[in-house]
Amino acid sequence: MKGTWKQIATAPLLRSSHSVAVVKGTIFIFGGEIKPRVPVDDKVYAVELSGGKHTALEAKGSSPCARVGHASGTIGSTFYVFGGRGGPALDPLEENGRVWAFDTAAETWACLDPAEGSPVPPSRSYHAALGAVMGAGEGESVGVFFIHAGCVVNDGRSGDLWGFDVKTRRWTQYPTAPGIGRGGTTFCMSGSTLYRFGGFDGTSEVGGGIDALKLSVEGGAVKAEGDWQTIPQAAGSPYPGPRSVCSMQTVKVGGAEKLVLVMGERDPSPDGHLGAGKFYNDAWVFDPATAAWAEVEVPAKPEQRGWIAAGTTEESQLVLWGGLGEKNERLGDCWVLAL
Repeated sequence: MKGTWKQIATAPLLRSSHSVAVVKGTIFIFGGEIKPRVPVDDKVYAVELSGGKHTALEAKGSSPCARVGHASGTIGSTFYVFGGRGGPALDPLEENGRVWAFDTAAETWACLDPAEGSPVPPSRSYHAALGAVMGAGEGESVGVFFIHAGCVVNDGRSGDLWGFDVKTRRWTQYPTAPGIGRGGTTFCMSGSTLYRFGGFDGTSEVGGGIDALKLSVEGGAVKAEGDWQTIPQAAGSPYPGPRSVCSMQTVKVGGAEKLVLVMGERDPSPDGHLGAGKFYNDAWVFDPATAAWAEVEVPAKPEQRGWIAAGTTEESQLVLWGGLGEKNERLGDCWVLAL
């Protein structure tokens, strides 16, 4: 498969361990760090993809504190944020299941506390998240903000999966993913199926097969259809190497949904979070219909990096912002991958 990376001319906005949302041609950037273990600020930055101009928004409403290692997902024109680390000691943020919602049209924050009686996921950092509208084709439209895995308070690395119904404000726990718990994993959704790849298990980067969980909507609630299934690497076929702190996004290629995996850490730093490991600068496409991987052939690439944030445009292009490079320097560039 062939593709093209295009760098967007913009003033640099350095950071890693941040989040991005792409809504109607604008990238919204929140959180992250420039110095290791120091959250940069609590502002939302808006960057126009067409012109590269970026603005620190004067957001209204009660806003979340500065944080790193959080995760976000987008539903419509709103992005949702859960978890992360913050404060002077960079402790995991204990917010009792609270989800933060930023309305990009109104430039307003809202805090969504779980409804009374709702179960609550444990606090965490360096997890994965996504937003999805489930059941729209069946007349049962449900907006769900999913969180998965990460470094869980008092429980190490996890493989659990939770979904937050943004209308009822109720959390639901779903089957735990197979294998050892991990931080820095990535997942996305194609159709009504979640796909998960990679992560760091505390010793090394995780690779191998891709894990899948099929979901459905029944009676206005999202349910799992059975347990996770692992799709193994096809013998003799190319596939991406083990990695963490990467990104996998759903895009359409020729009208069919594909999963695009980019960048990530292949070897951890001996200095932990204070240093930089070894990274990839590749891109891979997974076809859910054939369960096959293909590396994307591109004429030029961004530099190697991990601890990135990415999203997709309405034109089904992947947008990458920043991250950490192998020189242990935070990056502030923007790249768009077209297939």
